[in-house]
Amino acid sequence: MSAKKKAGHIAAMVAGGIVLAVGLAFLLGFAVQALWNWLMPAIFDLPEITYWQAWGLFILAHILVGGAKFHHGDHKDDGFKKKLKDRFKGRHFGSSAEEQGGAEPAPEAQA
Repeated sequence: MSAKKKAGHIAAMVAGGIVLAVGLAFLLGFAVQALWNWLMPAIFDLPEITYWQAWGLFILAHILVGGAKFHHGDHKDDGFKKKLKDRFKGRHFGSSAEEQGGAEPAPEAQA
């Protein structure tokens, strides 16, 4: 594939990704509005909301549950992720006890 075709392919994928993200954002707004207007007035006697209020609620909920994590510079909290990855690799890809940082496994009982 030539460099020109490759660049065009990448540009098309980026544009498609942006269109998909915007489309999903609008659909999520409609989903939140529909669910709110179906459930909340009947259960809690709350008023119905508009599309833009629903979209704002979605963004607010996303921020409140940790969706707005801004990472700057060094990550001091990566130790937990590294331990979890090492543990997964050890269990599923058969690394040795030294690589896992643990003791050697107990000898199996002979039958």
